Amino acid sequence: GGSYYVESLTDRFEHEIRREMKRVDEWGGIEHAVATGKIQASVSEQAYKREMGIQQGEVPKVGVNIFTREEEEKPVDFHPYNKDAADRKTEGLKEIKLNRNNEKVDHLLRAIKSDAEQNKNLMPSIVQAVKEYATVGEIIRTLKEVYGEFEEPIMF
Repeated sequence: GGSYYVESLTDRFEHEIRREMKRVDEWGGIEHAVATGKIQASVSEQAYKREMGIQQGEVPKVGVNIFTREEEEKPVDFHPYNKDAADRKTEGLKEIKLNRNNEKVDHLLRAIKSDAEQNKNLMPSIVQAVKEYATVGEIIRTLKEVYGEFEEPIMF
């Protein structure tokens, strides 16, 4: 009995996946759909519908709208900011930048930029830069010079 049920779920998932793939193709492909905000709009719409279903009791969610305990309201404990730890990290980063070969790091960051401009595989130059203690921030800033920064289109 159970395998028939699992198989029916698999068939249903496959059907839904194919339907979504067709819809993305109709939108002009995944790159165009992302660039125009259609993917995000679709995800947002589905999330909104699901949340409304949960709030209205149409979609069951254990602990939220079914099997709830009124007395079990616990405050959320956030991880506290540790200034000493942050200061240690900042000082450590400053020390690394003072003790590394900054000329070599600059050269490797230029190599990353050149590779990006030529649409080459970036991993070899990024790995080399990291081995010379280039920071993630420095690498990202270099890549932003070539690619810019993605701004998600806002759609309602």
